[in-house]
Amino acid sequence: MDDVVSELRAAVASPPPTRIDVDRLIATDRRRRRVRAWTLSGTGAAVAVAALLLAPAVLRGPAAQPEGFSLAPAAPGSVPGGTAEPPCAPVTPRASGEPAPQQSYPTVRATPTETPAAAVDRLTGVLRGALRDVVPPDLTIRAALPGCTDPQFQYQPSYREYVAGGRLVRGAEEAFLHVELRPTGADEAPDCGTLVPDREHCTRTELADGGVLLASAVPYGVDGVVQLSAILVRPDGTTVRVITANAGIGPDGAPRRTAERPLLTAEQVEVLARTAGLTLYP
Repeated sequence: MDDVVSELRAAVASPPPTRIDVDRLIATDRRRRRVRAWTLSGTGAAVAVAALLLAPAVLRGPAAQPEGFSLAPAAPGSVPGGTAEPPCAPVTPRASGEPAPQQSYPTVRATPTETPAAAVDRLTGVLRGALRDVVPPDLTIRAALPGCTDPQFQYQPSYREYVAGGRLVRGAEEAFLHVELRPTGADEAPDCGTLVPDREHCTRTELADGGVLLASAVPYGVDGVVQLSAILVRPDGTTVRVITANAGIGPDGAPRRTAERPLLTAEQVEVLARTAGLTLYP
């Protein structure tokens, strides 16, 4: 009891802090919110991104409406096996509500000078070529954007990201595919605990060119659902993320398994992330 009383007296006697580093607090909070938004919720990222691909306000514009647990309406063409087309949707998605505020954060390099329209055109061509090279011929890729035969990037100005998505189909099985590029934050360490919250299922590899690859295979709460992820932190200041999972959103809004296992392998996901042209600094 005497110890407790002594500690209380010491606490009362101690003067409060005379200075709070407000700038540091703000920077820390911005970094936390930015990383949380980009990594979503760790093990929940698979279904969260599936919901993202379904959301008309984010990727499709107000006219599109999801049905069942399909991630996008069926398209007549596919990659591989179809004919690639030029950009077929707006460079920036049309939001049905108020646009998200611009997130300002320091990056390891100056902001890319390439216009969003030029970057969307270039990155879309690179991604489509990579998909033709990497995706097995027995898989069909359905674009997430209506009116598009093949996946196309769009620019998300709130986080200065370029995002593309679609679903992989093999017979009755489906999986989603999600690709993102953004400038690397100056305050982000390329580590599993920073960009991949689930340390247990993450592997960090330092590459010969100075880049860092974070690969993960994370089981989700739904039985049999696995998210494969590859995050490449390029030495040029670009961060690339490719994820896929055998998951979707059911009619009741709950996640559900859509295939026995992911339709791409971990190696194929890593190859896509390391595609040479997927950079913001060509």
